[in-house]
Amino acid sequence: MDQVRNCEGCTMCCILLPVLEIHKPPKNISHLVSPAAINKPPNIICDHCNYTSSLETFIGCQIYENRPRVCVDFQCSWILDEEMGEDLKPSNCNVIFEKIRYTEIYLALVHFEQLDAWQEKPTRDYIQLLNDRGFPVIVTSYTRAPKTIFLPKEGWTEDQVKDEVVAAAKRIKNGST
Repeated sequence: MDQVRNCEGCTMCCILLPVLEIHKPPKNISHLVSPAAINKPPNIICDHCNYTSSLETFIGCQIYENRPRVCVDFQCSWILDEEMGEDLKPSNCNVIFEKIRYTEIYLALVHFEQLDAWQEKPTRDYIQLLNDRGFPVIVTSYTRAPKTIFLPKEGWTEDQVKDEVVAAAKRIKNGST
């Protein structure tokens, strides 16, 4: 799926997502710089997120062109889905939607300081829309175990959703495409 817009100042993924990997420098300077480990736990702003004191806000990634693989692979639904309005931008609704790779399941990752954000309009309406289209949605945050799985009316059980997510995680870990 191609991008239909850019982050436009949203840095929610830079805060909520964990980044645990070795970051290799670009090939043209790899002989000058050793690989650096990025060990960013969830719910903490990334050290590479660019802060502007004049606006008192974070505005994006300082290493975007050479960001870690996990950041490259992350696919924010708001960036990819032109049907999602400005009110569903993660920095506006405090929820990041992502279709889990290798599945037909969506993850709704809720900001750790706004755990009920998924229950507010239009977020709750978007979850319902995904369900109406046949997609299960897992609502979670990194502060607690997944509490809520919304299922379409037909075709899925909670156990099937959990099995699909485990299988996808194994494929991702093993580097399948």
